[in-house]
Amino acid sequence: MLEDDGKLGEGNLGLLKDLLTSLNESQLAKEVEDLERVQTDISELHEKRGFKVEELKPKEGREAVKGSSIPLILPNDRKYNASTGGVEEVPGVQRESLQVVPEALKLLEGIEEPVSVLAICGPSRTGKSYILSRLLGTADAFELGHRMDPQTFGIWMGTKVLRGKDFTIVLLDTEGIDAVGASAGQDASILVLTTLLSSHLIYNSLNVPYKGDLEKLQCFIQLAKGVTVKHGQKTKMSAFREFFPNFLWLLRDVSLKMQDKNRKDMTPTEYLITKVLRRQGDDDDIDESTSDKVGRAILSFFPSVECATLERPSGDREVMNNIAQHTDSLNPEFNEGVHDLVVTLLLKARAKRGYHKGSTVSGE
Repeated sequence: MLEDDGKLGEGNLGLLKDLLTSLNESQLAKEVEDLERVQTDISELHEKRGFKVEELKPKEGREAVKGSSIPLILPNDRKYNASTGGVEEVPGVQRESLQVVPEALKLLEGIEEPVSVLAICGPSRTGKSYILSRLLGTADAFELGHRMDPQTFGIWMGTKVLRGKDFTIVLLDTEGIDAVGASAGQDASILVLTTLLSSHLIYNSLNVPYKGDLEKLQCFIQLAKGVTVKHGQKTKMSAFREFFPNFLWLLRDVSLKMQDKNRKDMTPTEYLITKVLRRQGDDDDIDESTSDKVGRAILSFFPSVECATLERPSGDREVMNNIAQHTDSLNPEFNEGVHDLVVTLLLKARAKRGYHKGSTVSGE
């Protein structure tokens, strides 16, 4: 049943599953079925969902972009070097603002059809870049950070996109919240800007969240004060839903089941909404805390709020320090979870909404 490469082929997996089922080995048959699903190549998944990985081409007369990702927005103390594809520190300049990288804009301008912007944000060193890379069917499309110093400054865009029949998916990676060298205000600026740019926003963090974790997202409270939907009119929280992205909180390194107070199993989304985002207690008896306000803002702003979990990729430190080179050594449960996540994100992808009803945004 083995292929030339020593692996079970897709057809042979099916035969093995049928054989085990006929022998009443239902548990083994289920394990084979799970293996069959995980071994499905991401490129095949793209094809099934109508997407094709394509490299963005610069405008005529411009050199091809180096690297698999390019900064879209950088802090003012960094500059993009087009000849190397890297980012350099600007000597003697203190970080105070953000600036757009012209080379990245030129790439975006080449997308004439509607775009779907899938962005990921969250604390540093939690595996954000790896998830985006897997969406493209690789493991290293975005630089992975396993050192204490940040590997991503500002907001980065993949130079490869998923081009579909109705829209093109653009991937954005962001500087980690609490990154060394960035203030809380600068973290908030990155998060708010990413939210406004995206059509599907993933907030990536470690472990099961608690109410106190929401304080890292208190910039959402200020967002309503700083963004106007209609000029000259006060904007209600619910009005943001029409223009804001779908929101997915991705919990990493989670293996325990989530339960309510009666020990009844809960889905990750049920847990997030009822235990983390919604206010606990009697509204008349307690003052609204910062965490309560953030939770209310998230539930009001985003048209869809969901949660997903991923188990720890590996217990091996060497594997974790170079995860892109050890995909085959990762925990099967993690690989299966990533596969399911990619399926979900592709199924729920939609074009970025424009200001006018029924309109969409292109890269131009």
